[in-house]
Amino acid sequence: MLAHHHPQSRSPVASPLQIQDAFHHLVEVQRLLQDCPEIRACYRRVLDHLGQIPEISRIAIAEVKRDPQGQRLQPCESQWWVENISSRRRRRNRQGNPPTQTIPQRWLQVLEQADQLTVTLTSLPIQERHYLSQQGIFSGLLVPLKVNQTLYGVIQVENSSTDRPWHPSEISLFQGVATALSMRLETLIAQAQADSAVQSQTCQIQEECWTTISHELRSPMANIQMVTQLLEIHLNQEGLLTQPNSKIPQYLQMLRDECDRKTHIINDLLDLARLESDAGETLAPTDLDLALWLPYLTEAFGDRMAQQQQQFQLHLPPDLPTLHTDVRQLERILTELLHNACKYTPAQQTIRLAVQKVPVDSIQGSDRLHPSQDCSLNGSSDSSFVDSLDVSLNSSLDGSLSGSHHQSYALQLTLTNTGVEIAEHHLQRVFDKFYRIPDLDIWKQGGTGLGLPLVKKLTQLLGATIAISSDSHQVRVCLQILIENPT
Repeated sequence: MLAHHHPQSRSPVASPLQIQDAFHHLVEVQRLLQDCPEIRACYRRVLDHLGQIPEISRIAIAEVKRDPQGQRLQPCESQWWVENISSRRRRRNRQGNPPTQTIPQRWLQVLEQADQLTVTLTSLPIQERHYLSQQGIFSGLLVPLKVNQTLYGVIQVENSSTDRPWHPSEISLFQGVATALSMRLETLIAQAQADSAVQSQTCQIQEECWTTISHELRSPMANIQMVTQLLEIHLNQEGLLTQPNSKIPQYLQMLRDECDRKTHIINDLLDLARLESDAGETLAPTDLDLALWLPYLTEAFGDRMAQQQQQFQLHLPPDLPTLHTDVRQLERILTELLHNACKYTPAQQTIRLAVQKVPVDSIQGSDRLHPSQDCSLNGSSDSSFVDSLDVSLNSSLDGSLSGSHHQSYALQLTLTNTGVEIAEHHLQRVFDKFYRIPDLDIWKQGGTGLGLPLVKKLTQLLGATIAISSDSHQVRVCLQILIENPT
């Protein structure tokens, strides 16, 4: 862990960081990182600058590693802490010892999903209090460093003089710093990967495009989001957000929504660039129980569907086999498909997700979908839809028992939304980048035509198949994933 520690002789009570100072610190950090050539140098520049802020006691950066299977998080202590801290400061830092305790496993699991974590000595379980007490810390603020949306490290800010809560301007500052540092790390890691092997001219162009987009688009968006948060804090302090008939909260929400939408577009562009260049998506497959996971995933769309007066149905047959796949990539696929279903389904219509184990013919080592289980399944009602799946499955299983070829299986997830139909000439292009079907966006939510191309690339990454069909005022998306050991 790389750390920067202040002398213990300063004022015992530190005041919150002012809003304008927080923004100035963020701008300076972005300037320092702009041309930083190496990861360790980035850490040094960030810590040397932020370590001078009197409102905090110490700031540290810890890198996080995973086990050989890429699953369990493993915090590691950096070996170059001493060389990055002057001997004068090192002598003043609790007998010159760096913070050697590893971050508790539970905190890292929280930071994989959250954008920050605050901890205090009095609020922690007994088994975790020693992490703060051994270092003389009253409270800590932890912010994740994420590279390609994966937890890469943690910025830890510590307060050893008071147990006051962290001010929103301080939290916003260090979230902004984490975003800026993560973007620079992504660029440096991508450059290192590009330098490690001889690549084609096309791949080099894609890598250059990725770097350009990261700096030219993501940095301004991070600034806008930071300023929006600080503006909201200021307006709230002035009481302007609670005035009767005030339009300010509505305008702030519009600004936040647009920032989120633009950030989503930028992330989709970067993800597509990485996938098409074969530069950076590593699978981390784990066992997944769909019967437990899918209700949790779809619950996030409940409020949106209710607001748009859409009906949702989830069909899960008993005894579904365990699926061995990359949960994060599968979640991205299904989230995008459910988003599209909500976006294009009229009010009073139905969005239905059904899961079924289906046979896959394995002939001469080449898998193809069973003819009775393609994406042309018709179902005018809930019962007929599910029954048609059951009948075709049973007949396929009966026939396979007498066959001479090896029978393998896949889990098929069929997402159907009613009240809308896509013409054949549009279906042929739905996976093309930037292609949008005219007049289909009935809710006027907008889009760029990048969602389904990204879904297709992620599906290929998982070794799965996807198909879309439409008739009888329904659209069906079928995703099939092979089962390694069906039961």
